[in-house]
Amino acid sequence: KLRLLLPALFAGLLVTHAADKPTARYVRISLSGEKSVLTLAEVEVKSGGKNIAPSGTATQSTVGAGGVPGRAIDGNKDADYNMKGQTHTAEGQDPAPWWELDLGSARPVESIQIWNRAGFADRLKGFKLELLDAERKPVFTRENNPGPDGSITFTFAGKTEIAMAGHDGKALPVPILPEPV
Repeated sequence: KLRLLLPALFAGLLVTHAADKPTARYVRISLSGEKSVLTLAEVEVKSGGKNIAPSGTATQSTVGAGGVPGRAIDGNKDADYNMKGQTHTAEGQDPAPWWELDLGSARPVESIQIWNRAGFADRLKGFKLELLDAERKPVFTRENNPGPDGSITFTFAGKTEIAMAGHDGKALPVPILPEPV
């Protein structure tokens, strides 16, 4: 059986998928693969028009280079790791790194915006975003997401819209990654 995989295609500035507006207690970002490193500059979770992420509790699978999980919800979106606003899992020690935010209770989620570290877009390539209910059951899952050179936003309003922006805030095309074989 021969299966042809096409390189990533650009579908424009916005990709839309059918999905209801989820209610979730946990937001989880994860990677798979040997020697993966998960680094996040910032994660915002909007509910009721406000960023509720800073009032939650962040955890992650491991900590490396001083990149504690709370840095992803500290309001520091600087793409430079030296500005001490980014998370970092231990290099080469975690076959499936993850970062998770406990919102404290189930909340309706309007959008999630994830900022990446400058120069390391490939580290987030293929990441999985999950929203979990209070019993830790998935209410939304999207795998194989593109690693943004800046930020990626998931907006939930009867459907899921995905948009990307560079570190300068300018819109970027959203690549469609091939499905895993």
